[in-house]
Amino acid sequence: MAAAAAGAWLDERHHLGFTNWRAACRASGLTLSSLLTFTVELLPSALIGALAGGLAVQAAGFVLRHRPCAAEASLSAHAGCLAGMALGLWLCTLPLSVPILLGVEAMLAVACAAWLFRHSPKWKPA
Repeated sequence: MAAAAAGAWLDERHHLGFTNWRAACRASGLTLSSLLTFTVELLPSALIGALAGGLAVQAAGFVLRHRPCAAEASLSAHAGCLAGMALGLWLCTLPLSVPILLGVEAMLAVACAAWLFRHSPKWKPA
């Protein structure tokens, strides 16, 4: 999520990507189609950051695969980030300040990841 936030910051600095994204999403209405279309078109660096962050988590899971609970932690982190970003798309259209929105999105992602990790079946290495 930090890499996605850094990409969104770059988009905002270079071509007001986040500001335009928020305005376009509010004007067109909150539909999944409009959120995805405007995200791809107006926040490309944020998407690249999100994908790079996902690859980093996968790489960490691969490197640490022999440690207990590494697979569960990696999968939980991915799912938590996915849930946080999905909910964050709708949160970002609210008329709240950006730091508050990013904080709420991060808390949602961490809460989801922690819940999934706690409730995942524990695998034993072979």
